[in-house]
Amino acid sequence: MGHRMFTFDPKQEKALLGVVLVLVALALYIAAWRSLFEPSGRSGDFEAGWMLAVSMVFTYQAGYRNIAKRLGPLVFVLAFLLPTVLQSIGVAIRLVRLYF
Repeated sequence: MGHRMFTFDPKQEKALLGVVLVLVALALYIAAWRSLFEPSGRSGDFEAGWMLAVSMVFTYQAGYRNIAKRLGPLVFVLAFLLPTVLQSIGVAIRLVRLYF
């Protein structure tokens, strides 16, 4: 039989999931920082809207795929929900600046 190139035991899978979770959470917090504190402008506002849309998809998928149940609700809130809410606030501030 052929030998598999990438095989992980359950402990390695859990560690890999943790690394991916940290990287996704870091990306979401960077996007939230950008939407809250980056100066407004056409391209910045457009990018903030797209980043919010992607964050909302990640948050929905994480909740739908039961990541919240496997890792706990606190991890879900801190890794996905909080940065998405912060991005929503940033995009709302940008919209207010744009129209008023």
